[in-house]
Amino acid sequence: ADKLIKAKHEQSDYIDRRRADVLQRRRNVYALAAQRKAKLEAALVYQNLKRQADELSAWIGDKKRIASDDSYKDPNGLDRKLLKHEAFMAELNANAAQLHAINDRGEKLIGQKHHESSNIARILKNLNSEWDALVRLAKERGDKLKQADDRKVIMKMIDDANLKLDDIERQ
Repeated sequence: ADKLIKAKHEQSDYIDRRRADVLQRRRNVYALAAQRKAKLEAALVYQNLKRQADELSAWIGDKKRIASDDSYKDPNGLDRKLLKHEAFMAELNANAAQLHAINDRGEKLIGQKHHESSNIARILKNLNSEWDALVRLAKERGDKLKQADDRKVIMKMIDDANLKLDDIERQ
């Protein structure tokens, strides 16, 4: 088109208008493609956040079942149960970083006015309430295990005292 216009073609005005029209349509296509790409990238970021939140939520559900276990009522193997609970609490603390990372990403997206901000806020709220419930259950279980261990120690001390009293009475 440029060569024809430079050569002063008899329809150079028409060619120039057509060229400008084609170039404008091409710019519009590029702009629309860039908008679509941005929307797809935003959707990908949202889906990744949602997937990570769903995975953590499933993990929390599994751990809630463990934390709800009432095996503390059985005094057999209490030392092993206390050790397992310490490992459980360490696992909770290790996964707290994942929760914080999800919260940070979600808050950043909300701050950027992501088109799914309301859903992101709901996801974060649900995830954090599930986490808080898990931490509460784990703490309660730990307290009950410690109480059971204290009860075991006290019962052993009482048994020992009774044995000594029986020995003293026999003498």
